Amino acid sequence: LVQNPNELAFSLTTMLVLTLCAFLYVRSRALKTILLGMAAANLFVSMSTLSRSGFISLCVVLLFVFFKLTRNLRAMVVMLLLALGGWLMMPDALFERFSKIDEVKDVDRLQIARVGVAMTLAHPLLGVGLGNYESVFRDYNVSNLKRVTPSHNMYLDLAAQMGTPAL
Repeated sequence: LVQNPNELAFSLTTMLVLTLCAFLYVRSRALKTILLGMAAANLFVSMSTLSRSGFISLCVVLLFVFFKLTRNLRAMVVMLLLALGGWLMMPDALFERFSKIDEVKDVDRLQIARVGVAMTLAHPLLGVGLGNYESVFRDYNVSNLKRVTPSHNMYLDLAAQMGTPAL
């Protein structure tokens, strides 16, 4: 369904925002309970992707939503509960990946990033289209990579597919 765990983490972060907005909009207790359960499941699955960039963007989004909604006591309580749930569900493997971030010396990531930057520069406003990264990869393969490769960088992937305004 997705190219890589980073893309899954991005999609889950987007869905979490929509779920929280829906939670604040609906009045029914049953729907609120279902939406809160969906948000908790979303956090669990997002953490299980072990995507460092996904974790960082998830934290930034949650902080933004938390500060944006601080005028509503119920929203603040929900955000605190979600943060606590996310903290409790955070896998040890994610902490381990962050502790080894200085060991990443993969030159291919830099070459792949150059392809993403080329796509973004060629289509800065609208990108190449959602889901089209791999299909147009060869047209922007400035690094002369031998095979089509996902960007493996959530931010470059977003900018390349949907343009810099979406980023």
